[in-house]
Amino acid sequence: AATMSSLFAGSVGGAIGVGIAYPFDTLSTKAQVSSGKSDEKQANLIQNIKTIWNNQGINGFFEGVFVTMIGQAAIKSIQFAVNEITLLYLETNATIQSNLLKMAIAGTLAGLLSSFVVSPIELVKIRMQAQNKSASKKNDDDHDDSDISSQVYSNDFECAKYLIKHEGWRALFCHGLGITIIREIPSFAFYFV
Repeated sequence: AATMSSLFAGSVGGAIGVGIAYPFDTLSTKAQVSSGKSDEKQANLIQNIKTIWNNQGINGFFEGVFVTMIGQAAIKSIQFAVNEITLLYLETNATIQSNLLKMAIAGTLAGLLSSFVVSPIELVKIRMQAQNKSASKKNDDDHDDSDISSQVYSNDFECAKYLIKHEGWRALFCHGLGITIIREIPSFAFYFV
Protein backbone atom coordinates (compact mmCIF):
# COMPACT_ATOMS: atom_id res chain seq x y z
CA ALA A 1 0.00 0.00 0.00
CA ALA A 2 2.84 2.39 0.82
CA THR A 3 4.50 1.62 -2.53
CA MET A 4 1.26 2.34 -4.43
CA SER A 5 0.74 5.64 -2.64
CA SER A 6 4.35 6.60 -3.39
CA LEU A 7 3.87 5.72 -7.06
CA PHE A 8 0.67 7.77 -7.21
CA ALA A 9 2.22 10.74 -5.41
CA GLY A 10 5.30 10.62 -7.63
CA SER A 11 3.18 10.46 -10.77
CA VAL A 12 0.95 13.36 -9.76
CA GLY A 13 3.90 15.39 -8.51
CA GLY A 14 5.84 14.75 -11.72
CA ALA A 15 2.89 15.79 -13.88
CA ILE A 16 2.25 18.97 -11.88
CA GLY A 17 5.95 19.84 -11.93
CA VAL A 18 5.95 19.57 -15.72
CA GLY A 19 2.91 21.83 -15.97
CA ILE A 20 4.45 24.50 -13.78
CA ALA A 21 7.83 24.53 -15.53
CA TYR A 22 6.44 24.08 -19.05
CA PRO A 23 6.48 27.74 -20.19
CA PHE A 24 10.23 27.86 -19.46
CA ASP A 25 10.77 24.65 -21.41
CA THR A 26 8.81 26.14 -24.32
CA LEU A 27 10.99 29.27 -24.27
CA SER A 28 14.10 27.12 -24.28
CA THR A 29 12.87 24.99 -27.19
CA LYS A 30 11.78 28.04 -29.24
CA ALA A 31 15.23 29.58 -28.74
CA GLN A 32 16.98 26.34 -29.73
CA VAL A 33 15.01 25.80 -32.95
CA SER A 34 15.19 29.42 -34.09
CA SER A 35 16.65 29.31 -37.58
CA GLY A 36 18.39 32.66 -37.37
CA LYS A 37 16.45 34.05 -40.35
CA SER A 38 15.86 37.75 -39.89
CA ASP A 39 12.08 37.38 -39.62
CA GLU A 40 12.27 34.49 -37.13
CA LYS A 41 15.30 35.40 -35.05
CA GLN A 42 14.57 35.63 -31.34
CA ALA A 43 16.70 38.52 -30.13
CA ASN A 44 16.42 37.71 -26.44
CA LEU A 45 14.23 36.18 -23.79
CA ILE A 46 11.93 39.20 -23.51
CA GLN A 47 11.44 39.33 -27.29
CA ASN A 48 10.74 35.60 -27.35
CA ILE A 49 8.07 35.99 -24.66
CA LYS A 50 6.49 38.91 -26.55
CA THR A 51 6.48 36.99 -29.83
CA ILE A 52 4.80 33.92 -28.31
CA TRP A 53 2.29 36.08 -26.40
CA ASN A 54 1.42 38.26 -29.41
CA ASN A 55 1.08 35.34 -31.84
CA GLN A 56 -0.53 32.67 -29.66
CA GLY A 57 -1.41 34.13 -26.29
CA ILE A 58 -1.07 32.05 -23.14
CA ASN A 59 -1.67 28.83 -25.12
CA GLY A 60 1.61 29.38 -26.98
CA PHE A 61 3.53 28.71 -23.77
CA PHE A 62 1.76 25.38 -23.25
CA GLU A 63 1.89 23.70 -26.70
CA GLY A 64 2.23 19.97 -25.99
CA VAL A 65 1.74 20.22 -22.23
CA PHE A 66 -1.13 17.72 -22.05
CA VAL A 67 0.72 14.75 -23.52
CA THR A 68 3.83 15.69 -21.55
CA MET A 69 1.97 15.81 -18.21
CA ILE A 70 0.22 12.49 -18.87
CA GLY A 71 3.50 11.05 -20.11
CA GLN A 72 5.42 12.29 -17.09
CA ALA A 73 2.91 10.58 -14.79
CA ALA A 74 3.40 7.32 -16.73
CA ILE A 75 7.17 7.75 -16.83
CA LYS A 76 7.45 8.33 -13.08
CA SER A 77 5.22 5.32 -12.42
CA ILE A 78 7.41 3.13 -14.61
CA GLN A 79 10.63 4.41 -13.07
CA PHE A 80 9.53 3.98 -9.47
CA ALA A 81 7.81 0.63 -10.09
CA VAL A 82 10.79 -0.83 -11.97
CA ASN A 83 13.17 0.46 -9.31
CA GLU A 84 11.08 -1.01 -6.48
CA ILE A 85 10.50 -4.39 -8.18
CA THR A 86 14.18 -4.70 -9.11
CA LEU A 87 15.28 -3.89 -5.56
CA LEU A 88 12.88 -6.50 -4.15
CA TYR A 89 14.16 -9.07 -6.64
CA LEU A 90 17.80 -8.30 -5.85
CA GLU A 91 17.14 -8.49 -2.11
CA THR A 92 15.60 -11.95 -2.34
CA ASN A 93 17.38 -13.57 -5.31
CA ALA A 94 20.77 -11.99 -5.85
CA THR A 95 24.06 -12.68 -4.12
CA ILE A 96 25.07 -9.02 -4.36
CA GLN A 97 25.92 -7.74 -0.89
CA SER A 98 26.38 -4.06 -1.67
CA ASN A 99 23.18 -2.02 -1.21
CA LEU A 100 24.75 0.76 -3.27
CA LEU A 101 25.27 -1.63 -6.20
CA LYS A 102 21.71 -2.96 -5.87
CA MET A 103 20.33 0.61 -5.98
CA ALA A 104 22.52 1.43 -9.00
CA ILE A 105 21.33 -1.69 -10.85
CA ALA A 106 17.68 -0.92 -10.05
CA GLY A 107 18.09 2.70 -11.16
CA THR A 108 19.83 1.63 -14.37
CA LEU A 109 16.98 -0.70 -15.25
CA ALA A 110 14.40 1.98 -14.38
CA GLY A 111 16.15 4.45 -16.69
CA LEU A 112 16.45 1.92 -19.50
CA LEU A 113 12.83 0.77 -19.49
CA SER A 114 11.34 4.24 -19.02
CA SER A 115 13.29 5.48 -22.06
CA PHE A 116 10.84 3.67 -24.33
CA VAL A 117 8.08 5.95 -23.02
CA VAL A 118 10.22 9.07 -22.57
CA SER A 119 11.41 9.19 -26.18
CA PRO A 120 8.04 9.41 -28.02
CA ILE A 121 6.63 11.79 -25.38
CA GLU A 122 9.60 14.12 -25.78
CA LEU A 123 9.38 13.95 -29.58
CA VAL A 124 5.73 15.10 -29.55
CA LYS A 125 6.50 17.74 -26.91
CA ILE A 126 9.38 19.20 -28.91
CA ARG A 127 7.44 19.19 -32.19
CA MET A 128 4.55 20.97 -30.47
CA GLN A 129 6.85 23.55 -28.91
CA ALA A 130 8.89 24.06 -32.08
CA GLN A 131 5.95 24.83 -34.33
CA ASN A 132 5.75 28.39 -35.55
CA LYS A 133 2.07 29.18 -36.02
CA SER A 134 2.65 32.79 -37.00
CA ALA A 135 5.14 31.88 -39.75
CA SER A 136 2.80 29.17 -41.01
CA LYS A 137 -0.06 31.67 -41.36
CA LYS A 138 2.17 33.94 -43.44
CA ASN A 139 3.81 31.25 -45.57
CA ASP A 140 1.29 28.49 -46.28
CA ASP A 141 2.44 28.44 -49.92
CA ASP A 142 6.11 28.11 -48.93
CA HIS A 143 5.62 25.15 -46.56
CA ASP A 144 8.86 23.22 -46.02
CA ASP A 145 8.36 19.67 -44.64
CA SER A 146 12.04 19.47 -43.67
CA ASP A 147 11.65 22.40 -41.26
CA ILE A 148 9.95 20.98 -38.16
CA SER A 149 8.86 24.44 -37.03
CA SER A 150 6.88 24.97 -40.27
CA GLN A 151 4.45 22.13 -39.50
CA VAL A 152 1.47 23.25 -37.42
CA TYR A 153 -0.59 20.92 -35.22
CA SER A 154 -3.83 21.80 -33.47
CA ASN A 155 -3.08 19.50 -30.51
CA ASP A 156 -0.75 16.81 -29.17
CA PHE A 157 -2.72 13.95 -30.70
CA GLU A 158 -2.73 15.53 -34.16
CA CYS A 159 1.04 15.86 -33.85
CA ALA A 160 1.44 12.17 -32.97
CA LYS A 161 -0.94 11.21 -35.80
CA TYR A 162 1.07 13.31 -38.26
CA LEU A 163 4.32 11.72 -37.09
CA ILE A 164 2.92 8.21 -37.56
CA LYS A 165 1.42 8.99 -40.97
CA HIS A 166 4.39 10.89 -42.44
CA GLU A 167 7.37 9.42 -40.59
CA GLY A 168 6.04 6.06 -39.35
CA TRP A 169 5.65 4.28 -36.05
CA ARG A 170 9.37 3.61 -35.95
CA ALA A 171 10.15 7.34 -36.02
CA LEU A 172 7.67 8.02 -33.22
CA PHE A 173 9.19 5.40 -30.95
CA CYS A 174 12.82 5.32 -32.08
CA HIS A 175 13.67 8.89 -33.12
CA GLY A 176 16.09 9.95 -30.39
CA LEU A 177 15.72 6.70 -28.43
CA GLY A 178 19.42 5.84 -28.39
CA ILE A 179 20.52 9.15 -26.89
CA THR A 180 17.54 9.06 -24.50
CA ILE A 181 18.73 5.68 -23.20
CA ILE A 182 22.28 7.00 -22.87
CA ARG A 183 20.95 9.97 -20.87
CA GLU A 184 18.41 8.10 -18.72
CA ILE A 185 20.54 5.13 -17.58
CA PRO A 186 23.24 7.06 -15.70
CA SER A 187 20.75 9.70 -14.64
CA PHE A 188 18.49 7.22 -12.86
CA ALA A 189 21.33 5.04 -11.63
CA PHE A 190 22.50 8.10 -9.67
CA TYR A 191 18.98 9.35 -8.91
CA PHE A 192 17.97 6.15 -7.12
CA VAL A 193 21.31 5.74 -5.35
